[in-house]
Amino acid sequence: MVILVAAQVNREAAAQADPEKTRGKLEGTWELVSYKYVEGAPFKDVAKDQRVIKLMTGNHFVWVSYDVRKKKPTSIGGGRYSLEGDTYTEELDFADKRAESLVGKRQSFQAKIEGDIWRHSAALSNGLKIEEIWRRVH
Repeated sequence: MVILVAAQVNREAAAQADPEKTRGKLEGTWELVSYKYVEGAPFKDVAKDQRVIKLMTGNHFVWVSYDVRKKKPTSIGGGRYSLEGDTYTEELDFADKRAESLVGKRQSFQAKIEGDIWRHSAALSNGLKIEEIWRRVH
């Protein structure tokens, strides 16, 4: 029995140390619930006529923000990411005008994933300080 417990502990430690296994925590579809882009401001819920979705694969992501009524995108971008411990790092490969200054630059976030809620915060390379709360939708 002691051998089985030790094997389980070793397997769990290996999974935590392996970025490939940690990355799986983010795979799926996420929807932005609330955000703040001004330090000290309260969180704002995403407007009812807007929707922001982020699709995460093993090491790539894409987000799209769109007007629900007009069925038209308002912002889009994507690239590569990694998650190691509580550090989420992404690098945009493409983006529209709203985020084009971030393309090709690494952004590091403090991240916390609890069940289907993902919170992250960062001071981006363009100086913008952000905090976002995402909910897994699939």
